[in-house]
Amino acid sequence: MIIGLRRGTVKLVEHQEGWKEAGTKCIELLSSILGESAVAIEHVGSTAIPGIHAKPIIDIVVGVCSLDDAMKYKDELAFHKIIFLGEDNPGQLLFIIGDDDIRTHHIHFVP
Repeated sequence: MIIGLRRGTVKLVEHQEGWKEAGTKCIELLSSILGESAVAIEHVGSTAIPGIHAKPIIDIVVGVCSLDDAMKYKDELAFHKIIFLGEDNPGQLLFIIGDDDIRTHHIHFVP
């Protein structure tokens, strides 16, 4: 399965069957960490749509009542190699799975 891109790279690949499983595993991990603080957690974006070409990065959106709720879990998320990058767009927080070079998941927290 192809998953992950180097920072600054844009590349589309054929749909990969493993993307759904990767999204599901990430959702399960986030659910176990966040519990009821997460109102909803969804695999979104092009990797969630079977049959289309996509950038091989799993996009997850996490709905929370307040962005402060997400920050309460910053250290525990980091323990699971989910790294806080900061405010993605106004009113959204971005966490990633990956490193400074290759990212496999973008996790967007939204109120």
